[in-house]
Amino acid sequence: MKRSFLLPALSFGNLSVAFGGFVIPGVIRPMTDHFGLSASAASLSMTIYALVYVVSSPVLVALTGRADRRTILAIALLLFAAGNLLTALAPVYWGVLIGRALAAIGAGLFTPNVAAVAIAVTAPERRGRALAIVFFGMSISQVIAMPIGTWLGYALGWQAAPMGGVVLALLALGGVIWQVPRGVAFQPSSLGDVGRALRDPVVMGAVLVTASICTTYHGINTFMGPLFEQRAGADSTQLSITFMLVGIGAVVATFMVGRLVDTVGPSITLAMLPVIDIVLFPLMTHGHYGFVAACVFAFVYGIANWSYMPPQQARLVAIAPTMQNVVLALNSSSNYVGTAAGAAIGGAILDWSGYEMLGLVTAGFAVLTLVHLFVSDMAARRRKTKGAAEAAPSLPVQ
Repeated sequence: MKRSFLLPALSFGNLSVAFGGFVIPGVIRPMTDHFGLSASAASLSMTIYALVYVVSSPVLVALTGRADRRTILAIALLLFAAGNLLTALAPVYWGVLIGRALAAIGAGLFTPNVAAVAIAVTAPERRGRALAIVFFGMSISQVIAMPIGTWLGYALGWQAAPMGGVVLALLALGGVIWQVPRGVAFQPSSLGDVGRALRDPVVMGAVLVTASICTTYHGINTFMGPLFEQRAGADSTQLSITFMLVGIGAVVATFMVGRLVDTVGPSITLAMLPVIDIVLFPLMTHGHYGFVAACVFAFVYGIANWSYMPPQQARLVAIAPTMQNVVLALNSSSNYVGTAAGAAIGGAILDWSGYEMLGLVTAGFAVLTLVHLFVSDMAARRRKTKGAAEAAPSLPVQ
């Protein structure tokens, strides 16, 4: 059977996981009304999701390291669908939290394995483009997840949003069964590999570049709605347009970076993104501007901040080729660590000094991200050079 739709099927799986995972913020208000909660209590559903993902992803990827990838992807999607179903049908809020935790387990098992399969079936010189296709689904979800999920939640009840995640996950399951072959050659992993990766400063330094990136952009991303309301005077319709432009920028950039990874390399590609933020963030947060400027900022923001995953994953596989499944899982967890840190730091800065300081501090984080990337690559090159020197045969003494 010809697997010509393998990468699109994996991409659709990422779309379904991103939709089901991130649709909840759009229905926080009707959820609070349903359960009689405060907004902060309702947001615990996102916190639980992030924490469970961070802890479970590398452990589960290691524990299933010798199982068939097609089977693991199918199980992951079933867990994700079950978690969203429980979220939608839960009679009490504790049931929602359990459902979100179960969905996070499925997502944490699915996303790293999708990347591993894409890498396994693609020639090295085309891996950047393959990863871009696979993570196109995650990028396009930024265009549709919040608007559609929010509309469903307000029109049909908040439960309709996670039910949409159930439907998409089951459709993605069909795509996995149809397109992913059994017996994909991959690198087995174990809990010992997780331990070795966590103890390896070069590997963890490379993985935590993702946390640096996410801390930088989530300081702005978390508060982008109120930012555009205050600086551009945007109303609810205009905010929806700006959020859609963020997603469109992400989609455009995902394909751009895939080609760049295959031509100039993952590290150079990755370094371009925080350079944009160093200029962009102070502009976004300084003074007042019109709606057109807000649209431009949103589009450029999407280009710079939602396209880091393909180059970072290609970079990690090159740095740690003998433990690629584990580092991909740790990378996914690192994403959520940065997300939580960026939101917390951004909130503290806003309470302390307002949006202009937020733009300056997050631009400073972008500078630190560049430094982190440079130091990490330098350490990886030093290890590679040392390994090559130790492996070289010594010349006989004359």
